[in-house]
Amino acid sequence: MKRIYGIIIAIGVCVLCVCTFFAFRSQRQNQNELNNLEKEAAPYQNEINNIYSELQSRKQKLGTSDNSNAGATLAFVPASADDIDTIKELMTDYDFTPTIIADCSIDTKELNSIIKKSQNNNYDILLSGMTFDDEVLASAIKVRNNLARDNYNLKDTFFLRHTYDTDEARKSLLDNDYSHLVCYNETFASGTASNGMLYISYSFIRSSNAFTNLINQAISTNTDAVMIFDFADMEDGTIDESTITGFLEELSSKIGEGSINSYTLSQAFESLENEETLSQIANEEYEQYKTEQESRIAELESKVHEIYGSRKK
Repeated sequence: MKRIYGIIIAIGVCVLCVCTFFAFRSQRQNQNELNNLEKEAAPYQNEINNIYSELQSRKQKLGTSDNSNAGATLAFVPASADDIDTIKELMTDYDFTPTIIADCSIDTKELNSIIKKSQNNNYDILLSGMTFDDEVLASAIKVRNNLARDNYNLKDTFFLRHTYDTDEARKSLLDNDYSHLVCYNETFASGTASNGMLYISYSFIRSSNAFTNLINQAISTNTDAVMIFDFADMEDGTIDESTITGFLEELSSKIGEGSINSYTLSQAFESLENEETLSQIANEEYEQYKTEQESRIAELESKVHEIYGSRKK
């Protein structure tokens, strides 16, 4: 009986060994077959990976640029026409062309005097209002039309103060052929608004620390900003002429370093228009390239599926 059990056990061990051998050989064959399939599919899979990598690289480049667009547009809000003379004196030793922000909510006679003196000095003029309503808009349109008759280079731009910057106000401006906007933006951005208007951010300078931070912010965000001195702040003692000359000195230094540019208002919007156009072209080219490559990826993935599908046949 013991002999029979021994024979049975021996036979069982032999069967197990044979099964293990065939299982190992089958596993090895399967692995070799899989390795061969992976080797056959590798060129296609590598091309797919390279395409995805190139798409990611191109997408990242869409949002990057150098500091060539960082700029400062110097602007003043005069309280009277006499302030234009002060501005001219302050700018004597500096190669900057300031922008004069003309408040269309003030007395018409004073407004016209400010406009006239600004024209005589070839300063850019930016129309605005301490408030914004139909009366201010009508005054701005009248000034704009008069300047157009004089062939004065005036962008269809309006300076809309933060308090009055609403969708309704923007629509009113757009309906009256204003296509450019100087407005407040928390992220210090510039670009194209949802309604199609080009916009540049602004900030008032009310201390020495403010203009240092403002210049550095324009550099770090690589955008242009309208940097404003309001003569009302000089009248109440918030700033004085040394604040303005200190700003001009620091801005001159940064320009000399190549960190930032000085733009007139016209130049700032021309730069933005070029940037937006190039950005649109780049996005369109990327989308076309992406579509072409997605088609190629689908073709390559089909070949990979065919290779692995042949294993099941």
